[in-house]
Amino acid sequence: MALRIYFVLISSLVLLHQYKVQNVSETYAIHRFKYFQNINHSTLYDFVTHVESINKWMKFVTFVSSDQKSLAVGKLYKAVIEPNTILLRVVEYRPMEYITLESAIKDSFFQVKIELYFYKGCNEELRLSDKNHSALNSLRSAEPDNRNNDYEDLRNRGKGSGLRVIVFFVHTSYLFQNTIGAIFRHIFSQKLDYSLANLVNMLPHVDEHIFYR
Repeated sequence: MALRIYFVLISSLVLLHQYKVQNVSETYAIHRFKYFQNINHSTLYDFVTHVESINKWMKFVTFVSSDQKSLAVGKLYKAVIEPNTILLRVVEYRPMEYITLESAIKDSFFQVKIELYFYKGCNEELRLSDKNHSALNSLRSAEPDNRNNDYEDLRNRGKGSGLRVIVFFVHTSYLFQNTIGAIFRHIFSQKLDYSLANLVNMLPHVDEHIFYR
C-alpha cells in the first residue's frame, strides 16, 4: 500500500513537472509601479540604470557590469544574490523608455526575465487605469521596433515620472511555478517593495547632473 502511494505521488509530480503553463509572463509575473511626482524622467532613468546606483537602492542584489560595453542590446551584467550569481543579458532596449534583461545561460536554474519601463510625466491615471494596463500588456508583447508608437499613449501625462518593474521566472513547468517559483516570487516581491521604497527616499537627493553617458 505504501509503495502504491509512493508510486502515485512520484507519477503525479512528474506529470506536473511536464505540464507546461501558458503565458508565464502574464500569469506568474511580479508587477510593481512607482510614481515620482517631483522627479523628472531623465533623473529617474539615469539613476536606475547606473550600475553604482543600482547597488544603493536595490540592496539585496549586487550588480556588476561584465563587459566594457555601454548600455545596449547584448550588454552583460552579473547579478549576485547570495549565494547565487546570475548572468543577465540586455535583450531589448530603447534609451529612456524600456530595458529588458534575461538570464544569459538558458539551462541555469534561475531563468529570470526583468523588464523596466520608464514613464515621462505619468500620473495616477496611468497607474490605476485598466485601459493603460491593457495597453502596457500590448506594449510588452509588441515587436521592439513597433513599441515607440504604442508608448506615446502612455507617456507625456501629468508631471513627474514613473517606473514599472516586471519580473518573472521563465520556467514553463507547472510544478516549478506553483512550488519553488511561488516561494521565489514571494521573496522577490518583498525585496522589490523594499528597494522601491529606498528609491523613493533617495531620488529627491540625487544631483541630476552627476551622470555621464
